[in-house]
Amino acid sequence: MENANFHDMILRGNCQNLEWIGRVIAGRCLRVLLFILGAVYSANAYQAGELDESYQVDLNGGVVKLAVLADGRVYVAGSFTRINGVNRPGLARLNEDGTLDSSFDPGSGPGIGNITSFAPLPNGDLVVVGNFTNFNGAPQLCVVRLKPDGTVDPAFRGLVADGWPILTKDGNRQSGWVGEVAAQSDGKIWISGPFYFENSDRTAGRNSLARLNADGTMDNSVYAEFAGWGGANGYAGNILIGSNDHLFVGGGYSHMLLESTNNISYTAVMGGGAMALQPDGPLLVEGINIDYFFGAREFFGRTSTDGSAVALFSPKLNGGSATEALVSGIWPQADGKVVVVGIFTAVGKTPRRYIARLNKDGSLDEHFYAQATTEWPPSTIVAQADGAYLIGGIFSKINGVSRPFLARLHGEDRTPRPPSIQRQPAGQEVSEGYGAVFSVQADGPSLFYQWRLNGAQIEGATNELITRVSAKAADAGDYTVVITNAWGAVTSAPAALKIKLIGEALNARDLQWEFSRIRSEPEGAQVVMVSGPAWICQTNSAHDGQEAIKNPYSCGPVIEVDGCSDSILQTSVTGPGQISFWFRGRLFFGIANADSVPGFAGPAAWHSATNFTSEWQDLSQWLSLTMRVPPGKQKLVWYGGDTVYLDEIVYTPAPEGLTLTIERPTTQGGECQLLLQGTPDAVIQIDQSFDLATWDPLVKTTNATGTMRLTLPAQTNNSCTFYRAVQ
Repeated sequence: MENANFHDMILRGNCQNLEWIGRVIAGRCLRVLLFILGAVYSANAYQAGELDESYQVDLNGGVVKLAVLADGRVYVAGSFTRINGVNRPGLARLNEDGTLDSSFDPGSGPGIGNITSFAPLPNGDLVVVGNFTNFNGAPQLCVVRLKPDGTVDPAFRGLVADGWPILTKDGNRQSGWVGEVAAQSDGKIWISGPFYFENSDRTAGRNSLARLNADGTMDNSVYAEFAGWGGANGYAGNILIGSNDHLFVGGGYSHMLLESTNNISYTAVMGGGAMALQPDGPLLVEGINIDYFFGAREFFGRTSTDGSAVALFSPKLNGGSATEALVSGIWPQADGKVVVVGIFTAVGKTPRRYIARLNKDGSLDEHFYAQATTEWPPSTIVAQADGAYLIGGIFSKINGVSRPFLARLHGEDRTPRPPSIQRQPAGQEVSEGYGAVFSVQADGPSLFYQWRLNGAQIEGATNELITRVSAKAADAGDYTVVITNAWGAVTSAPAALKIKLIGEALNARDLQWEFSRIRSEPEGAQVVMVSGPAWICQTNSAHDGQEAIKNPYSCGPVIEVDGCSDSILQTSVTGPGQISFWFRGRLFFGIANADSVPGFAGPAAWHSATNFTSEWQDLSQWLSLTMRVPPGKQKLVWYGGDTVYLDEIVYTPAPEGLTLTIERPTTQGGECQLLLQGTPDAVIQIDQSFDLATWDPLVKTTNATGTMRLTLPAQTNNSCTFYRAVQ
């Protein structure tokens, strides 16, 4: 055989055949290396959602809560008494690999199954809540704080020591409990659940939601009440702390009252069950019985953090009937995807038993597959640093493999294959200043994205979507994305972004335009700048029959309650000159000296300047306006009210050296004069108009010296007269 004496060939090689031998060695080493790497990779290849069979934790009871710490260790609470053969009644801490962290020992704890939730604190402490009156032998009513070693923190006084020893539910003493807990950045603690705490003399109470000080005493500055549907008692359920300590309150209630001597930023998520914040801000929420939004049924979707905009995920989670699906655990990924666990058997028409991953748009991620093959679903889910998921509950099998109560699923697809594009980015056309989003849906493990504009890389655009928050002319062009992994690369089809420019819609391309949006808050509050796009370019109504701009916002049904949103348009010119434009609707127009109005001119900056105000007009009628622009650098500002249109803005500079001003009389009854300054010996024609539409010649003369005065005829009525000079 050719390589039978492979090593002998190397030893006996001479100067003439060393090169040939070197190529043989390199070739064979490469094949051996590839074989070894292939064997190693095959051993570590897995699909997203596949059970990590190397992770095994021996529990003798269910799991209700999981939390992953920054160092990778994991808190776990539930109805177990032993974990990995060691006594840990209801609460334990695991190392990242699932072995027991013996440095955390809470002793006998509160008893089996009495912990409902907990919240790790930045300093390593742990706040534990539930249905208990003592913890490891120490009196503690439903709330306790533990040190990092699991011992009770004596600095946390608790409710009993603070004089709040009475706990009731529906009038029954000692029958309530605390269900959820969330910690603020300053150490204060929110608790919620079916409880009613009273102080010792029963003169004060806290119903279903309360805030504790950092030492565990009651924060007496906060008071909450809840009302349910149809006169029933309401209650606070899941609670969540967002950025800047913003509080989200879910639960079964139709009305919520939260009073405090200090301002508290909060959102009432009526009917909200499981909740989670996505990295980019929106709130994921599961809920029930929000009649005026969804009817009496379960829902799962995304809402803005103020609760004002709700979008249900589609296709929806199904559980055999519309009311059976229930999400009990949510984990949002950094890329916008969401893993959910709970009681459901399908996403849309695709079977998914109790576990599913959704794409950012709410559609099913078909490349993630896992199921709990048991009667009971997982109830909680968290992610570890490597992207794998820990799920807990009272299930017995995951993906057909026995893994009772706690299991680990691979989060990333590592089946070797090159990337492929499932959905191409789509082209779009937006008005200048409006947002544009391009997205791509791709399949393959360990994907990397790089967006390009007209072939050039866009810095920082390395996700499956790219957003242009306020599109401008430079953003127009063809967008593509190159998707790569260890097994190949693919480039998307180009998607064109077309920007409809304000200047082009107005036939005023030579002017530089700025725009913004303002909101008139209700009940006389001041006018404020707000974020969001302003004017839109449209073709439905235009004076020139081509294109015009429109304020897309309108007042609410009751202005005093809803307020109004209007659009501002601004440009700068050098006078003297003349500005003319066509408009429909309610418009404010102002001219302000640029030196006195630095930056963007909001409404307050030009209210005192020369301004024109139109009243409500028939929206079917286009009106024109022409005004003189004073000498010097001026800012021209259009303030568009409810559904106003603008078109054909034309600025005409006055001929160089030619100015026309009105000199008013210094004495009562005196005559006005026109002061004309221009080129000596130039022929000048003076025109007059009463409506700025029709101009009649007044006088034609020669400006012999360059400066001349003309006496104006007396006004016969109260109408305005306009004058212009043509050289």
